[in-house]
Amino acid sequence: GVRLVGGCCRTRPAQISELARAVCP
Repeated sequence: GVRLVGGCCRTRPAQISELARAVCP
């Protein structure tokens, strides 16, 4: 999930929407 978190700002994942929102303001 590290690479997903690193690219959360670039891509918009649905499953880790909460995680992406928490990591990427």
